[in-house]
Formats: sequence, C-alpha cells, structure tokens
Amino acid sequence: MIFGLFFIIALVNGILTTRVRLQEQIAREREKRTNALFQLTKELSKASGIDEVLKVATGEIKNHFLLDSFFILQDGNNILSTSGRLQKEKKLTPAEYNVAEWVFKNGQKAGAHTNQLFGIDYTFFPLAGTRINPGILVVKQSEPFSDDQQSYWETFVVQISNALEREFLGELAQKVRFLGESDRLYKTLFSSISHELRIPVATILGASDSILNSANSANIQAALCTEIFMASLALALALSSQIQIHGQSRLEFFF
Repeated sequence: MIFGLFFIIALVNGILTTRVRLQEQIAREREKRTNALFQLTKELSKASGIDEVLKVATGEIKNHFLLDSFFILQDGNNILSTSGRLQKEKKLTPAEYNVAEWVFKNGQKAGAHTNQLFGIDYTFFPLAGTRINPGILVVKQSEPFSDDQQSYWETFVVQISNALEREFLGELAQKVRFLGESDRLYKTLFSSISHELRIPVATILGASDSILNSANSANIQAALCTEIFMASLALALALSSQIQIHGQSRLEFFF
C-alpha cells in the first residue's frame, strides 16, 4: 500500500509538473509574440514612406516566420502591379496575376495551403484597409500555419496593412496637393501674363490699324513702325520674364 501510495504521488506530481512546464512554455511563447508585435508596431510607426514600411515588413516576416515575402500594391486606381514594389525581380505569371487580382477584389486569401488553391505555389493574403486596400502580400510556404500561428500571422498582417494604408493615403494626399498647386500656379501665370500683355498688344493693334487705314506720310509711318517694334520688344520681354518667374516658382514648390 505504501509503495502504491508513493507511486500515485509521484505520478500526480509528474503530471502537475508537466502541466506547469507547459503553461510556462505557453506564457513565454505569448510573451515572445507580444514583444514581436510591439517591435513591429514600433518599427512601422517610425517608417516614413511606403518603401520603408515594406522593408520593415519583409524583415520582420523573415525574422519571426522564416518566410520570404513580397508585396504587390495597387497604383491608386485599384489596378495591381505585376511585380513587387521593392523586389522588381519578383514578377507574377498571368495565372498568378489572375489569382492576385481575385484576392485583391474579394478580400480572401488564396493559393497554396488555402481552400482556394488555383494550382499556385504562392499563398496570397489580402491587405485590407479601412478606406482603401493597398494591395496583397505574397509568401511561399512549405507547410500551412497551425491554428495558433494563424492568429499570430493575421495580427502581423493587420499591423502591416494599417501602416501601408497610412502611407498610401499620405502619398495620394500629396499628389492631390501637387495637382492643386500646379493648377493655382497655372491660373496665376495666365492672369499675370494677360495683364502684362494687354498694353503692348493694344499698342500694336492701334499702330497697325493707323498704318493700314490712313494715308500718312513716310515719317508718321516710320514712327508707327518704331512704336510697333518697341511694343513687340516689350511683349517679348514680358513673356520671358513671366515664364522665368513662374517656372522658378514651380521648381521651388516641387523640390
């Protein structure tokens, strides 16, 4: 009986110890993943521009999932590119591009290790945003994610999608601002040129009309021709001056 009692106690102690170690391992894994997500969020927040965000994203995916990845982004008109944004050598075949377009439009993953196989080696994940969808993420997996890894991966993808959407909207806003400023400079140039050219043009028209419609002496005609020449010279100088001023203003704005 004593031997049996010691055996039961040792067995129970072993089971409890195994459970404690398993819980400890799970806690450490969760802490590791939480720290990884914190570092990802930190690095993404410091990144400036889409290319920097993609560098951070591909590096973190490589570090934590041991996967090579690349991103296919849209051009602002909901049309996907056929190659990676940073990795230009990563080009999609027509069949892969069709799958990528399907993923982008339907917001569902497809390819290898998914329910939508399509006979493709890559796995395509949509990058969903709150306002716009920046594009898709492409990886090549040797095996599917486990349930626990899948949740971790999806959180990773959401963080990357949010950062890309932020930078994408920033680029679109900057393009709109450039277009608006270009239009304003055009209107200013047109208004300024119109004002500067009004007097020389009126002088040329008046002198030309006098020459054509009246019989003046040679001296008067010579004076009118001189007046036309001086007005033409003033017109040319005004054009040159305005083009130089507004051209310099546009260069200063863009650079």
